[in-house]
Amino acid sequence: MASIRFKFRASAVSGKQGTLFIQVIHRRVARQVSTQYKLYPGEWATARQSVTVPKDTHPDRSRYLHAVQEALQQDASRLQLIILALDHSRKEYQAEDVIRHFLRKEQSDEFTIFADMLIRQKKEEGYLSLAVKYQTSLNSLCRFLNGRLLTFDGIDSSLMLSYNTTC
Repeated sequence: MASIRFKFRASAVSGKQGTLFIQVIHRRVARQVSTQYKLYPGEWATARQSVTVPKDTHPDRSRYLHAVQEALQQDASRLQLIILALDHSRKEYQAEDVIRHFLRKEQSDEFTIFADMLIRQKKEEGYLSLAVKYQTSLNSLCRFLNGRLLTFDGIDSSLMLSYNTTC
């Protein structure tokens, strides 16, 4: 399973904002991708990998920093779901694959990611047997797909017929 870290790269120019970047590590290979988020060095807590809001921060800047922290949490969730989907595919993947999927268009139309979110939601709601049934079905579908990512647009009658005859 891959791991994710958020890191801060300070600007070479003193007093300028630096950039947050995401580091994906899988099998001792690290790849990184820059984000659009800009922070000053005092606004990043390295140990916690999170945004901090200094006491004397202007309210507009404070709102921006809170929005960045929320966006980082969403990015982390999305990356975890991508990694889960790639792990479920039982096909070899690299850190570059995680980043490639992350940089692709919005993952909300990715069926396996949606299914993982639904399974997690059912577990949180206490519907454990339903979550297990969903997980079993998803695992079967992922084996059938053999590592291919499936969008909702890709679900059609021919795919379902092929899946039903194979499984």
